[in-house]
Amino acid sequence: MTLPVVLAGVVLVAMSISGTAVALPSIGRDLDASGSPLNWVVAGYNLAFATMTLIAGSTADRIGRRRVFVASALVFTAGFLGTALSPAIVVTDVTRVVSGAGGAGIMAAGGAILASSYDGAARNRAFALMGTMAGVGIAVGPTLSGLMVSAAGWRGSFAVFTVVGLLVAAGGTRARESRTAGAGRFDWAGGLLFVAALALLMFALLEAPALGWTHLVVLLTGIAGLVVLIAFGVVQRRSDAPVLAPALVANRGFLGWSLASRLGDTGRAAEVGAGRLTEGAERVELDAFTWSWHVTQLGVGLLCLVLTVTVAALIGGRAATSRST
Repeated sequence: MTLPVVLAGVVLVAMSISGTAVALPSIGRDLDASGSPLNWVVAGYNLAFATMTLIAGSTADRIGRRRVFVASALVFTAGFLGTALSPAIVVTDVTRVVSGAGGAGIMAAGGAILASSYDGAARNRAFALMGTMAGVGIAVGPTLSGLMVSAAGWRGSFAVFTVVGLLVAAGGTRARESRTAGAGRFDWAGGLLFVAALALLMFALLEAPALGWTHLVVLLTGIAGLVVLIAFGVVQRRSDAPVLAPALVANRGFLGWSLASRLGDTGRAAEVGAGRLTEGAERVELDAFTWSWHVTQLGVGLLCLVLTVTVAALIGGRAATSRST
């Protein structure tokens, strides 16, 4: 029961990452929003997801991986319900941040649950499936979201995520509880510095396309983010129970995976920040291209990603399994 529940949570979160952008034109019309406030519907989710993943994983090791998984699924669900019922764009942006934090917990705690439930080749296969389902969720998210928006409106599409989120939370209660013995107290200083550093840096990247790279706000937040990031590194070296152990950073495989993941989050958010939503038409304008497609057509057009991510994840999982044996 553990593996299907975790994989369901992974697919749900992955779909929510890639699928929301398809609903932005409808959200903008209904809530009379455009520009930066509307872009933060997606950017706020990605920002919260990126900043909270490490915190959620560290917390899960200390207080219980099942507990964090279930709690995160409920937070994710509450955020989507709030978005579905939102009366204004400000409320929508806030609820999207809540959803992003919950999604981070689902992914982090879900991975920790698999790591503690399987060993050796079985663990590699479980993580290969997790990667596969994440890729499939990212790829089919725009397609399914486009269909749901066309059939039930953007509020209806968020309501569907709410229902599925509740099912994932209920299924999570069936998983075996586990935690790391002797993990020590949570590194609050390190956690706060990590969140602040990543939030400042991503804010600068998100607002730079609209304000300009030389704008004072962009420069100050970017510099502040770098300073806080350095402070985070110093604190981690001195901490007895660091949020991010320096030994992990020295591991090239872990570092490469982490940088790729964070750059992916930033890139998805920055893409939205660079975009301009055209009022009165269901199309998304980007700097280099204009897609004059209906939301359903846009989703179907992105479906070709499914085969690539699925095959790549399966090959990677098989390679990891063969090297571990």
